[in-house]
Amino acid sequence: MSESKYLKIIFFVSCLFLMTSETFAQKEIDPARQLDAVKSLFAQANNSGKEAQAQIDSLDDSTNAIVQE
Repeated sequence: MSESKYLKIIFFVSCLFLMTSETFAQKEIDPARQLDAVKSLFAQANNSGKEAQAQIDSLDDSTNAIVQE
C-alpha cells in the first residue's frame, strides 16, 4: 500500500474514534445522527478510492500504449 493510502486509513479510523468518543460524552444518543456521520465518512472514502482508481487506470492505459509502441 502506498503512504497516502495508509494516511487515508489512519485519518478514517481517527475520525471514527473521535466520533465515537464524542458520542459517549453525550447524554442522549441519536443513532440516526451517528449513522449519517459514518455514512458521510464512507462516502468520502469511496470517492477517494474512485479517484485513485481513475488515476491507476489512466497510468495503466499510458503504460500499455508505451509497451505497444
